[in-house]
Amino acid sequence: LVVVVAVSHTGAQKLTYRIDESWPQNKSLISGQPFSVGVDQHQGVVYIMQRGGDCPMLMVNAATGKLVGDWGGVQPSPNKILDTPHGLRLQLGSDGSVEFVWITDVGNMTGHVLRKFTRTGNLQDIIGWPGSSGSSLNPLMFGNVAQLAFAPQDHGGGAYSFFVVDGDGGPNNRLLSMRGFENTFTVTWTTGSKGNATGQLDIPHDVDVTADGQRVIVADRANARLQAFSAADGTVLEALTCMRPSQPYGVRVLPQTTGDELYLAVTELQDHAVSIVRLSASSAAHCETVSRLTFGDAASPHLLDVHRETGDIFVADVTAAKVYKLVPHS
Repeated sequence: LVVVVAVSHTGAQKLTYRIDESWPQNKSLISGQPFSVGVDQHQGVVYIMQRGGDCPMLMVNAATGKLVGDWGGVQPSPNKILDTPHGLRLQLGSDGSVEFVWITDVGNMTGHVLRKFTRTGNLQDIIGWPGSSGSSLNPLMFGNVAQLAFAPQDHGGGAYSFFVVDGDGGPNNRLLSMRGFENTFTVTWTTGSKGNATGQLDIPHDVDVTADGQRVIVADRANARLQAFSAADGTVLEALTCMRPSQPYGVRVLPQTTGDELYLAVTELQDHAVSIVRLSASSAAHCETVSRLTFGDAASPHLLDVHRETGDIFVADVTAAKVYKLVPHS
């Protein structure tokens, strides 16, 4: 069962989505728990990361749904390297295609780290102390590190900035800004502590960056809100509570953003739904849900990614062993 609710607002685009039931072509390929996805706009490929199953990573054509690759033959096997993978992000190279695949790990055996793989599945770097949960910045440690996002202006080689939400129910409730160059990583600022005041966090579960690189949007899950922070210094800009009582699990900035209107796609695992949220690009005065796609009670939409050219949304359902392709209604 899928229910689409469109809410009309003066001056707002009526953004609604439908499921492409033909995608992927072979749904039995997803044999584990798909928990996160990443979209390579340049190659038109969706990376599907799953726990368990015969292969942790699948690469599927974004348009046709046909399998185009996997990490099944990689040695050493990522299945043996990863403990409890959680978040997935793709880092672009100088030609605009995927150069590295980053995976966060929340497991207690070898997790609490960020792992950087080549796009073919070979491990390149580890940030954090595998199996050790902590809050230290020197040496840098994580606790149930949930997800990361890259500054859009830094794609294309050289030094780059990225933002990390730490953690998913662990000892930390913080947002970190980091700088990377080759195999060296430094923290430029950090903000957040456990609580429900503006600027505090309670299970920061996902993160994205606006296209201009100015604002970092955090899914502040247990506080049932989104929060926006300055990418420059971590200053909290606004707390967005228009989704309450729903808890946001995943968040992505949509390409339909124009002028003063910012549109976000948000997964709500406990409510089995994906919402499209509109807010003012300059003020939190207008925060509203413009449409909502509700799945059946067996669905658990976890994390998501967006094809920024087509506007298609790809959603990992962590319990139903499915990945949904949502396409905009014309």
